[in-house]
Amino acid sequence: MDTWLDAVRNLRNYCAHPSMVVGMTSSVVIPDNRDSADVLPDNTNLYSRLYALKKILPQKDADMLAEELEKLISKTKVDIYIYIYRRVGS
Repeated sequence: MDTWLDAVRNLRNYCAHPSMVVGMTSSVVIPDNRDSADVLPDNTNLYSRLYALKKILPQKDADMLAEELEKLISKTKVDIYIYIYRRVGS
């Protein structure tokens, strides 16, 4: 839980500077031991921060977050998957 809170706090702080959100490495997210070991391809990227945020939100809010992210991803012209997986492949 500590790593999740730290990751979410850092995400909140970095959102004031969008260029810092991609590739941030200021904290490491440890996966929930109830999830599979490969749930986080990288424990310091944006996806890991969203994972941590989902873990600390009530289920209703986590579901709403997923819906809103799907809307954003479908509307953007930017291939966000490049940013998510770029660090994993490097």
